[in-house]
Amino acid sequence: MIRLYKASFLGFSGIPARFQQMLRSPRREDKSFATSSIRGDMQEAAGCPLVHIGGPVFDERFSDVLVTFRQNFEESLESEGAAFSVFFEGRLVVDLYGGFADKKEGKRTLSEVVKLVDEGRLSYDDKVATLWPEFGQNGKENTTIRHICLHQAGLPYQSVITTADDFKNPQRIAELFESATPIWEPGSQVGYHALSIGLLIDQIVRRVDARSRGIAEYFKEEIQSKYGLLSEISFGLGNKSENGSVAVVKQASEEEVVEEGRRNPEALRRWNLGDNHHNAELYRQFHWITTKDYNKIENRLLPMPSNMGIGTARALAQVHSLVANGELFGSDTLAMISSGPELLEEFDVINGYAESKGYGFQFTKNPKGQWIFGHSGFGGQNVRVDVHNRLAYAYICNGLKISDADMVETFTSIKMGRRPARCYRYIKNKPYPKSRFCRGVPDPKIRIFDLGRKKANVDEFPLCVHMISNEREHLSSEALEAARICANKYMVKNCGKDGFHMRVRKHPYHVVRINKMLSCAGADRLQTGMRGAYGKPQGLVARVDIGDFLLSVRVRDQNEEHAIEAFRRAKFKFPGRQFIVVSRKWGFTKWDRADYERMREEGRLVSDGVNVQYVREHGPLSKPNDEKKKEGPTDEQKKEELEEEK
Repeated sequence: MIRLYKASFLGFSGIPARFQQMLRSPRREDKSFATSSIRGDMQEAAGCPLVHIGGPVFDERFSDVLVTFRQNFEESLESEGAAFSVFFEGRLVVDLYGGFADKKEGKRTLSEVVKLVDEGRLSYDDKVATLWPEFGQNGKENTTIRHICLHQAGLPYQSVITTADDFKNPQRIAELFESATPIWEPGSQVGYHALSIGLLIDQIVRRVDARSRGIAEYFKEEIQSKYGLLSEISFGLGNKSENGSVAVVKQASEEEVVEEGRRNPEALRRWNLGDNHHNAELYRQFHWITTKDYNKIENRLLPMPSNMGIGTARALAQVHSLVANGELFGSDTLAMISSGPELLEEFDVINGYAESKGYGFQFTKNPKGQWIFGHSGFGGQNVRVDVHNRLAYAYICNGLKISDADMVETFTSIKMGRRPARCYRYIKNKPYPKSRFCRGVPDPKIRIFDLGRKKANVDEFPLCVHMISNEREHLSSEALEAARICANKYMVKNCGKDGFHMRVRKHPYHVVRINKMLSCAGADRLQTGMRGAYGKPQGLVARVDIGDFLLSVRVRDQNEEHAIEAFRRAKFKFPGRQFIVVSRKWGFTKWDRADYERMREEGRLVSDGVNVQYVREHGPLSKPNDEKKKEGPTDEQKKEELEEEK
């Protein structure tokens, strides 16, 4: 599903030259930028470029932002490039950027309509037909500016197929909207106008402005130049030579979609809701500007206000800092916007979920419960204005994600900070060595650790597949049990209950404690927090390190693909990252397959059920491969001996 909220900026060309040079040379040892982590060392050993973090933090009160920003890359939450900038009280306090070479992308929103309303040249309740008479036909006679800003105009798409050349001619765009018929009655419901809202606003601005300027010219002359803003924002590229400094947009791979959905199921649910007939019709009309077309230079040259704004996080945050400090809008207009949304949790028929909207912005709340506004963008871009605290910040990235707005994990972790409860998953301190410290240890959820044909002879299942942890973390007994059930169910279905032998290699021994907190209003008056709290036993976890075996299965050679697929499905039950390997060993033994077969033929390996016994060259005289001892006399021989004795 495409999310193009107003203008999605596709690059931050304002990166310092020395950082661009360093990105092109990832092996350069620059301690002021390169991160030093276990994962970074592993990447370097594997020949992969290290993640580089650059940019200053000018105010020590925001020093934790740098730590979290770096963690987003070290934990692979941000796979490409990103930038984050903060203006506080009109002053740049954070300006971070990081990632790999040639990876940078961004986004911004518009304030032109609010600016015209503030100047008294426009009202949200004005009918569009009053300003644009040709527009008032086919059921659009009562459409207002407010309907457009709230995505209620009923014009998210049309039946007319467009081309890229249409967007070079404003008159052609005007004719498309004049002949259009709303797909619902204006004002009756909300449906996200992904590409059309910017085009409609551009036409309105052209009719209100005395010089008939569009959004691009109005922004550049009335906002950018007038307030001395950075020249790092534009609607489309000015010329082809600028394309080299703009990021390459990378779509999320199938694995990244699944991984992000595992961490945030609600984000995946919302992403799947976008697969509907509304978006199908939208990209039937705009078939030449789908997600894979944003890297084409011919599209980047188009002055499309809805989705082709190009700029840096620093410039984007600077524009919105004018709003946060009351410089761009008057006090009355600013008070009206900052008071809260016009539509509170109103269901969007195109997105498929509810949002709070107002005056052309999305509304959310800061940690203090105060309303803040801004807009999210395609693939994880975000900008927010906090008028109450005179704060404006922007986050941009070119590694596109499935989540949106506050669902974007990398953005939210910076905005809200890491949860103190991270210790439930991540290993921090040593466990208590004595069980008497924990009273009432809960029962583990997993009780079966061997599945399938457990007593199968070692020679029956030569192939072995392992799932190995790629993180140092806690695995709950619930996660182990869920993974066991998932893998076992798939193996039984495809290999039969006697066609494999699987083992859960980790046992949950450690007790996790929790001190439950109140989350209601005024909780600080009733509870003092977690400082010094011991907590009550909550569950059992297994401590795993990088390289630890989690699950192993031995099967016949023809079932190799089934074993790999079973573990791939079981991975989704665990936090963190894991990888699957096909062992070169024979079954669960320690011998390579070639060595095993050779030593077995030589009689040096003897089957011992699931495993084997190794017959050493030195040891007891009686060896398993020696000839059997002479058998005793038979019954007939005994009778003959008795007769002879008689």
